[in-house]
Amino acid sequence: MRGPGDRVRNLCLAATAALALATPWVAGCSSCGKPDGPPPGEAPAALEEKVAAPDDLLADGVALTPNATWGRLQRGVGGALGLMPQTAGAVMCSLAGVDLAMGPEVDGTSPVYFAFAGDVEAPSWIVVAKLVELRKARGVLLESETAKYTGRDEGSLTVLTPKGGGAGVGGGVGVGVTRSGYLVVAKDAATLTRLGPYATRNLPREAPPKAPVHVEVRPKALAGRLRPLLERRWQATMAELLDSDAKQRSAHGGRAPDFAEPRAIVAVADGLVQRRLGAIGAIEKLSVDLDATDEDLHIAAELEGARDAGDGGLTPMTVGATTPLLDAPKDSIAALLTRSAPEERAADAKDIEVALLTTLGPRLPEAEATKLRAAIGGFARGRGDALTLVALGGERKAKGLVLRTPVGAKDSEIARRSVSDAADLLRAPAFKDPLRLKKVQRTTGEAKGVGKCDVLEVLIEGKGKLPDTKLGLAWEAEGGVLCAALGDDPLELVTRASRPEQKLSDEKTLAAYVEALGKEASFVLLGQPFLVDQSKPVPTAPAVLAWGSRGEAPVPKRWVRVDVSDRVLRELMKKQLGF
Repeated sequence: MRGPGDRVRNLCLAATAALALATPWVAGCSSCGKPDGPPPGEAPAALEEKVAAPDDLLADGVALTPNATWGRLQRGVGGALGLMPQTAGAVMCSLAGVDLAMGPEVDGTSPVYFAFAGDVEAPSWIVVAKLVELRKARGVLLESETAKYTGRDEGSLTVLTPKGGGAGVGGGVGVGVTRSGYLVVAKDAATLTRLGPYATRNLPREAPPKAPVHVEVRPKALAGRLRPLLERRWQATMAELLDSDAKQRSAHGGRAPDFAEPRAIVAVADGLVQRRLGAIGAIEKLSVDLDATDEDLHIAAELEGARDAGDGGLTPMTVGATTPLLDAPKDSIAALLTRSAPEERAADAKDIEVALLTTLGPRLPEAEATKLRAAIGGFARGRGDALTLVALGGERKAKGLVLRTPVGAKDSEIARRSVSDAADLLRAPAFKDPLRLKKVQRTTGEAKGVGKCDVLEVLIEGKGKLPDTKLGLAWEAEGGVLCAALGDDPLELVTRASRPEQKLSDEKTLAAYVEALGKEASFVLLGQPFLVDQSKPVPTAPAVLAWGSRGEAPVPKRWVRVDVSDRVLRELMKKQLGF
């Protein structure tokens, strides 16, 4: 059985890896206790000539100021990270089980370089860290009376071996020291000698990036290694799903399922997955930056790739300002903004239509299939480029989802009718029966400060001893906006979303997170997880996922951002520890 110490140690390893810093540091840790370098008294040699990059290189990168970044993570996230050593070198040695005396010999103010190669699922890795004083480090590792290693020169690299024999340092980790004054740590001794020349000669010569931590992912890693891996996994998943369906049919005398066609669902999903895999193969450049402040963590990726030519490349993006999201209620548990052009909406509508009709098959009569087409197509034609969806809750407040999208004067009736058609479809057995709807009733109601709304009331049969659940759908399309709310009190939800007492833009922290995305966002999801339970005062602590496209160019330039408050990270750490 593992003890609390093991649990904390494993959590720290996982947390730092998730923050994109652990791999270089853990690897560096492993190497912290390894000696090597030129003979005592000899000055570090100049950097050697560059070598060709390994054919199987997956990614490489740099952490410019390891100590500063680690310190901000400790202060911001706290928890188990706050109990760990305060320097990057000491953390590296501690996590790798190397003598902490070697920690101060790693220069935490100089860049740490790292690279990955080989198998995507189990890559080889290497980390290069500058030593404060090569001669002193060599003494600690190789030449003092308490030194635990012997050295073997291989070119400019001295490979360390534990005294008394053994497979390597730290349970097989390869460690060495270069004449140029770097401590080198790798997955194993073979990786040390194979990737060492590239990591120690090429990476330190690269122009320093702007971000504290920068990673360059190689295109071959995406198209040649990641895509085939994902394809194999998806094929295995499909085979498992189809096999499960066959067994279920056999157990029921060959009868098809009552409410849907699994084989059709898998076929539709396969088409969607293949297009996404095609997009991965079209990426020609991908970089990732990480920055940690005392209050939050920022991860930004930028990629370029070939446009879609019908073969699954990167499709065009519709981008714009984040203003519609900032107009959402301040107490939104989650708020989503997405943008799309008319042709994108038409294509998406067609995909959804085909997926639903294929899945339902003959269970949906033609009259209702026609209404389904009208509902999906009408919504695609009537809605505007921007669409927001917010989740609302709170103590003694209505709970549910609210959708809002601008509509033109000529399109408001089309949009309203599309929601009405969708509501009417819930009376059809193909939808009513699997959803266990005991009651479906159309009516109207008044949303305070908004006006008259169409309303659909449904009663969902409870399972087992659970009581029945009442839900409502309310919608209106006046004032140039279609608003549709689903929840326990849809009219109140319409009012809260259309006439919020406070908006996201009224809260300085929330506004800063959203405005940082600029005016070229295509998708934004903002979450406030602490608002799930509003029975007590909660801090403003958002997490944001967003993507978009910058500028006009023959090759699309895309971006993806993740911004997370340290308060959210602290809670995640606590949950991992079981607190």
